[in-house]
Amino acid sequence: KFILPGLINGHVHYKDWSGELYLAHGVTTVVDLGNVTEWILAQKEGIAKGKIRGPRILASGNAIHGPFRENDFRRRHHTEVTDVDEARRVTRSLIAQGVDVIKLRENLTSEMLRAIIEEAHGSGIPALGHAPDAWQAVEVGYDEIVHTSGIARTVVTDPQKRRMSGHGSDLHAFMDFQEVDRLVEKLATQRIYLNPTVRHRQAWAYKKRFQHEDFDLLFNNPALRYVPLDFRLGIVNRFNFVGLYLFQDLSRQEQQLNLQAQRNLLELIRRFVKAGGRICTGTDTNATPGQGLHQELQILVEDVGLSPGEALLTVTRYPAELFRVDEDLGSVQRGKLAVLIVVRENPLTDIRNARNIEMVFKEGKMVDIGYHPEFTNPIPKSTPEDTSLIFPSPVIRRVAPLAVIEGDREVILTLSGTGFIPYSMVQFDRTKVATEFVSRFELKARIPDHLLEQAGTFPVVVTNPRPIGTVFAPGQSELQHFGLRGATSNEGYLIVRFR
Repeated sequence: KFILPGLINGHVHYKDWSGELYLAHGVTTVVDLGNVTEWILAQKEGIAKGKIRGPRILASGNAIHGPFRENDFRRRHHTEVTDVDEARRVTRSLIAQGVDVIKLRENLTSEMLRAIIEEAHGSGIPALGHAPDAWQAVEVGYDEIVHTSGIARTVVTDPQKRRMSGHGSDLHAFMDFQEVDRLVEKLATQRIYLNPTVRHRQAWAYKKRFQHEDFDLLFNNPALRYVPLDFRLGIVNRFNFVGLYLFQDLSRQEQQLNLQAQRNLLELIRRFVKAGGRICTGTDTNATPGQGLHQELQILVEDVGLSPGEALLTVTRYPAELFRVDEDLGSVQRGKLAVLIVVRENPLTDIRNARNIEMVFKEGKMVDIGYHPEFTNPIPKSTPEDTSLIFPSPVIRRVAPLAVIEGDREVILTLSGTGFIPYSMVQFDRTKVATEFVSRFELKARIPDHLLEQAGTFPVVVTNPRPIGTVFAPGQSELQHFGLRGATSNEGYLIVRFR
């Protein structure tokens, strides 16, 4: 047999039902970078006391976000700060509550970032997160950049291309690799880690390799029937999508752009590692707990070109160092905690051998790595599950025009809101009508004249295909709890007046 340190997933959004899946795949520690502070700390405590089956949790609690703009998603685990003093107060409050890391999000000024990072480092914990400007992240002292989208935006030197985003225009396709080399050299020199989340952001590129194994685990194992159906559907379905679009619905040029973006993303990681940079592998939210980490390792070896040993460092020693737990975790050494996994074949000859787990030990005790259909979490999540990255739920804010005259010719309705996708369908008085996707925030619906022949007040709703997710929109509360909500929005109305 072969002994490894317990694996560390350096970026998750922990689910209350996911504990057994992590342990069965040898993931003994997870770093949660986005859940409501009070809940995730209660979960961490329950696991530490042996009351809940699951991996050790290191948690950021609420992520810190700069001033929200109109169309920014607001999630329950985002805390808005509007100035430097507020940024310090929020950071100090999180540290006082016992978080292990500070998560940074968008719209934070350099002054806010410096204040937050100063407070975190003063308490001996890292600060990391999204980096809309990677050079800014270098300047203010990030410990890790999460995702590569901010790096891509920074190293696209053509201003017109930099403004492009979304459908058919992944910025990774336009990166200037001279700028990439300059940036990754600086990141490596300053020991700023990278969490690339390749499998999460580019699931469509790995459909042939991984979709079948996720389906097999989540649908063909009756002991895992407690995993919510919408999550299982969403994971399998996400392999078909590039952003909001099915890959086959992109034009040939757009498909080629996305394939180039994928190649450039892998090359970016390759150059970062070659420059001496350290990767901290994590799966984020759009992956099967436990299994997703092994898929990410397989990508690092088979697509980026790391050796199996180099890849294993990204889920053992490197995250232990980054999250300041390397005195106890991250390697098999006398004096460290006996947090270990035993595998049947040598993972240094084939990274897929790391999946063949026979035993898992936490603090020297062998733990049960089976699945149990009766598994429950005594402290379930206190907020709705957020699966908006898998499929959003639509929310209507405005309908225009608000009124027409009976007998009018066909009317084009403009619906403003959030959670719209190219496959959204508008229903007018329970009748499906022709729908045009304008953006995530706008749809146009064609109401034919035969539906406008009688006066009245008629409901207008938007339906997204399953699976669905929760949208946390400005001024809107979540729709319903996970597994109970429908794929249909709230109702808007069109008044048809008497002629």
